Amino acid sequence: MAATMRHMAQPPPGELPCGFRIGRYTVVDPLGRGAMAWTYRATGPDGRLVALKVPYRRCLTDPTFVVRFLQEGALGARLHHPAIVRVLEAGEDEGRLFIAMELVDGRTLASVMVARAPLPLPVGLGIAREVASALAHAHAQGIIHRDLKPENVMLSRDGSVRVLDFGIARIAGERGLTTAGTFIGSPRYAAPEAAVGPVDARADLYALGIMLFEMLEGQPPFDDPSPVRLLLLHARQPLPAPETLPVALPDEVWRLVSGLCAKDPAARIQTAFAVQDELERVRERLDPRSGGGG
Repeated sequence: MAATMRHMAQPPPGELPCGFRIGRYTVVDPLGRGAMAWTYRATGPDGRLVALKVPYRRCLTDPTFVVRFLQEGALGARLHHPAIVRVLEAGEDEGRLFIAMELVDGRTLASVMVARAPLPLPVGLGIAREVASALAHAHAQGIIHRDLKPENVMLSRDGSVRVLDFGIARIAGERGLTTAGTFIGSPRYAAPEAAVGPVDARADLYALGIMLFEMLEGQPPFDDPSPVRLLLLHARQPLPAPETLPVALPDEVWRLVSGLCAKDPAARIQTAFAVQDELERVRERLDPRSGGGG
């Protein structure tokens, strides 16, 4: 039966049925869809459940996308950290690309914020600290995420935080895969420099600052239905004055948020390691019982 499912007429993108085989993996059911790919729950060769990312057929006609997708698998396989979703395998089977990843039992930060935002201060700071830890590991490998956003952060049922989807990540200093003037990423979390040229690891830190603001205030600092206007707001509009915000933040928390969200990369906190350390210090000052721990 598996062989029959494997070689049957290809179903439409995003409609892979239960039992469909890709490489060593068997589809169980869909988990969700993104701009470029479906993600499925699947079983691996050892019977364990995995997340299987399969691009839409239409995307495979773009050679740049194919290179970037394969790069995602290669880069993800290099990252071994408790706060990063582990890539198990990337490959191709009968014209279909796939990435098999560790399956995290939980919800995205985006879905949690829809239900609960603003998050309690200790919760938001703790999530930000774990994301900073993941970024510190990736940046130490020379890998920049470039699309950090709540949809790419998983909160598992056991309380752990996991960053996923290095789909447009790249090696620091490597020539980009897009043409000049082409923006990639998510405008709501985009660093000002992302709209005009190459970025470095500090763009990830800006995105983390915007996420932290949104977690603690229940809304992003900038929003607009137009992606172009939204990018301009990031580039030109200062953060809202703290006294105008719906949630009053302690001074040290506001300094941390504004230090991450500086328009000039040189004025930001410079490394994810430094952000992680500062988050631990702030948490301990606000709640000595935390001891800087998890």
